[in-house]
Amino acid sequence: MRNKIIVLLLSLLVSCAALSWTHGISLGYGGGSDMNHHTDTNYGGFLAAEFLSLKQKSWLNITFGGSLGQFYSTTATNNNLFTGALSFAFRFYPHEWSTRSHPFLLASVGPSYISSRHFGQNNQAANFAFQSILGLGVEFGQAKRVDMNVRFIHYSNAYTMSPNEGFNIFYVFSLGYLF
Repeated sequence: MRNKIIVLLLSLLVSCAALSWTHGISLGYGGGSDMNHHTDTNYGGFLAAEFLSLKQKSWLNITFGGSLGQFYSTTATNNNLFTGALSFAFRFYPHEWSTRSHPFLLASVGPSYISSRHFGQNNQAANFAFQSILGLGVEFGQAKRVDMNVRFIHYSNAYTMSPNEGFNIFYVFSLGYLF
């Protein structure tokens, strides 16, 4: 099942990227304390792609994209989780500091598949969850093609089912390329 999801997401990435005129890819890693269980730590790697630009202005960019995550917990059981998500992403550019850097705020939300209903000591009702991301970063370079950002990633079923002990991956530091 996991391989089918990976193939589907990569196929979407390739097919949409051929039709779009602005997209990007970023790779990140990070983690932090589990908010529900402070003795545990959640951490892992995250791959995100923005492959279809929906609206582009000087102060806002709205895209459709996807992400894959491989996360771990320091608990003795239920300590490995794979995620795949499709989402709408928003980049808000409040101010351009210089001709070589462009700070931004980012937000993203969309449905996701989680490989297990149990992660660490947290439990979900199903393998379906919503992925929510908040972050900030800066695009830099002559053409502002490289971006660095830090993200807070949250997974939960938004109380559509019980139980809903969502989990978080704090401080995911990402490096990306926009093209």
